[in-house]
Amino acid sequence: MQCPVTVPKFVGRSANDAPGDLRRNDLLPTVTFQRSLDEPKGVVLAQSPDPFAVVKRETTVVLVVSEGP
Repeated sequence: MQCPVTVPKFVGRSANDAPGDLRRNDLLPTVTFQRSLDEPKGVVLAQSPDPFAVVKRETTVVLVVSEGP
């Protein structure tokens, strides 16, 4: 039986290190991009599952990253 893992919080942080952090926690990153007038390029706007959710290992975590204005 696999031990569950807690999803880190990436919203509001730079997306540069997120994929590596997710892989180290046995999670699978998927990155999508969205235009944002409020956040600079490269900042995580949203994620799914939510931060601190407890999930199975190898769960895909979707990060929505700002393309900037």
